[in-house]
Amino acid sequence: MPKRKTSSVDSDTFLIDNASNPSPKISPTRLLNFVLRERLRWVTDVTRVKKCGKVTHSPISLHLKGGKAYFKGFTTCGNVHLCPVCSSKILAWRTKEAIYAARRWFKKGGGIAVVTFTIPNAPGPLRTQLDGLQKCWEAVREGKAGQEFKKAFSSVGHLVTVETKYSKQSGWHPHLHIRFFFESEPDQKLLNEWFVKATARWIARAVKLGLGKASPQAQKLQVVQRSPKDFEDALSYAFKDAITGAEVKGLSGSLTMTEVLKGALDGDKTYLSAWKDYEKATYRKNKTRYSGKLKAALGIVEKSDGTILEEPYMIEITPMSVAYLTKDPQLQARILTAAELGGLEEAAWFMNNNGIDFNLS
Repeated sequence: MPKRKTSSVDSDTFLIDNASNPSPKISPTRLLNFVLRERLRWVTDVTRVKKCGKVTHSPISLHLKGGKAYFKGFTTCGNVHLCPVCSSKILAWRTKEAIYAARRWFKKGGGIAVVTFTIPNAPGPLRTQLDGLQKCWEAVREGKAGQEFKKAFSSVGHLVTVETKYSKQSGWHPHLHIRFFFESEPDQKLLNEWFVKATARWIARAVKLGLGKASPQAQKLQVVQRSPKDFEDALSYAFKDAITGAEVKGLSGSLTMTEVLKGALDGDKTYLSAWKDYEKATYRKNKTRYSGKLKAALGIVEKSDGTILEEPYMIEITPMSVAYLTKDPQLQARILTAAELGGLEEAAWFMNNNGIDFNLS
């Protein structure tokens, strides 16, 4: 690394003149996501995922803007089903988006109910089950139960999330989580009555499609408690299911797709086969869907996955260090000078050596 000229800021505090010193802290989740994406290249059949973060479409450049740093020039796949880096970043943004929406909806006096519909576990092909879930949901939404729902409730829309789990013993277990949004808190009794009819309709359609007869008890209805935290939790849960490099506890029971991928990468042929099936089944499938004009009602500004992936990263300073930083204006000025002279890497090293805790995230 070439040295730059000594500046007015003490040169011995800078990484560029101390390359043998410890590196700044890096978000462990991000690092693990990058490692997992690299390993995924060896098993995925999806060409765009293979290229993600590896193939360039223009010269690579590192940018620093508004306190945020990011690369330009790498191909990104944008696959929320498969890619550890893209799914984590997109779903993290969607989670923030949903939390803000939940706060606004709470302040407006609205209500939320969450319905979970599922079908019996079964071996592959997963695509058949995912298509079946969609047809069962259409039967509920468009049938008599759906018409009664529209008449009885002042619903402004719904958010549908597909969650998929897998086990060696029983195969695939895909299910839908549907969040209904009401202008006011819904009548629990009326909602329960509708849910009984909707469940019957769901199960009947699943049987007709050859998906098996699900237990009525496996279908769930919950009216979300009217508190900011409960609203935030109800919406943010819709975007929790990212592929992540974070450590898993073990490969037994009902597994997330992250756990299936890690089993496949460890050489388990059954998990590898399941992952390949999952890749085919999720091709061109949405993970989440807002109905109609619900985003507008919730105050969500449209932002594509591609735009989110172009969002820069930033250095996040911990709350304890913020308090320390605000007491020392000279320290603040030196950090800014370090960033301007040497970029994020130099600023990070300077903070690390001056007691400022942070993460690159």
